Amino acid sequence: MLYHYLVKYCTPPKTQSEKLAFIYKHPRSLFTQKKLIRMEGVDHELIEQIAEETEGFSGREIMKMVVAWHDAAFTLPEAILTPEVMHNVLHKFHLQHKLKQTWTKQEAMLFEKLLNSDEIEAGSAEVKE
Repeated sequence: MLYHYLVKYCTPPKTQSEKLAFIYKHPRSLFTQKKLIRMEGVDHELIEQIAEETEGFSGREIMKMVVAWHDAAFTLPEAILTPEVMHNVLHKFHLQHKLKQTWTKQEAMLFEKLLNSDEIEAGSAEVKE
């Protein structure tokens, strides 16, 4: 899945047909000189390491992380995606993932309390009737 998103968002077109498809998809790029990013130092081992570190992430979180890599590469003077940029973004996404897990636990506890309070109120209403 990680490879799919890297290819989709972070690989510049290489062949003439890919370049034409890019221009067809983004016609304003001819006028705005839209930059394409390059990947340097990104290899199979790095992707495997990141895949292990993102264990438990949802597909949506992984997609957002790859898009964030793409955006982070564009903030550099030369649009180059490096392992350092990838690890910085990955660290931020680990923090977000941990925060999301605490939200779910708290929401589950709150939901459980609401369910129990509904059952208690329903039980007391039945007794009154």
